[in-house]
Amino acid sequence: MIEKFIETKHGRIYYWIEKISSNAETVVFLHGLSSNHTTWDEMLSLYRTAGFNLLSIDLRGHGLSDKTKQRNLYKISTLENDVLEIIKSENLEQVSIVGYSYGGYIGIDLAIHHPEIVKNLALISTNHTSQFIYHWYGFINPIIYFLTNLLGWLLIWQSRKKYHYFNPKTSVGYWKTTFSGMATMPLSLNYWMLSEVFVMDYRKEIERIKCPTLILWGEGDIFITQKEIDDMHKNIKNSEVATIGTGHYVASHFQEDTARSIIGFLNKSK
Repeated sequence: MIEKFIETKHGRIYYWIEKISSNAETVVFLHGLSSNHTTWDEMLSLYRTAGFNLLSIDLRGHGLSDKTKQRNLYKISTLENDVLEIIKSENLEQVSIVGYSYGGYIGIDLAIHHPEIVKNLALISTNHTSQFIYHWYGFINPIIYFLTNLLGWLLIWQSRKKYHYFNPKTSVGYWKTTFSGMATMPLSLNYWMLSEVFVMDYRKEIERIKCPTLILWGEGDIFITQKEIDDMHKNIKNSEVATIGTGHYVASHFQEDTARSIIGFLNKSK
């Protein structure tokens, strides 16, 4: 894949692209919080073989992309705009979005507000509102938002000479993955982005998603309940659900199964 970047008002956003054919559908891959484009490395060959063009992004604050410590740069809408600028720079009229966890939030936002661009949407281990909403303790959402946002500001001084370029495939287990991920970016950015999860709520908008949508998750995912999956499936009319593996890190730890499920889904709309 060819490494490229776009220049924004607040630094460069890096991405990797491979065009097999000018007529082929382009799949845009959006990784999760504290990760980077290497999330997809081991499964890309399957997409190539299936005849798709590939575009994988290091989201703002991650990997090689800009890490400016400015709070408003880490809202979902800002990250979405970065993705749109990349799509525009490559002269792509329509793309299929594959979003993993936090990347799925951006995918949902794109499908709702830019339906003319999103041809297909695959959501992996993705909520459509704060996970706490589906539990009795949902009332603590504003408190958690305040605390994580505050932590971001309190840790704004923290930085590293070199940030760890983390490959999630090499890390097994929730805590090991979490702490490895934290070494990939300034902690302030991590907490600011995490705080956005607790004010995210697409429950009233998600029915506006009209494109074919795959909702893919793992059994026992501690962040997603069966009730939320059922609600997403019900409210996104043109959707289907697939269960692969266990836990939250489906795309990292069950790469081949994840890729084959998404490729099968994408092939239906060709």
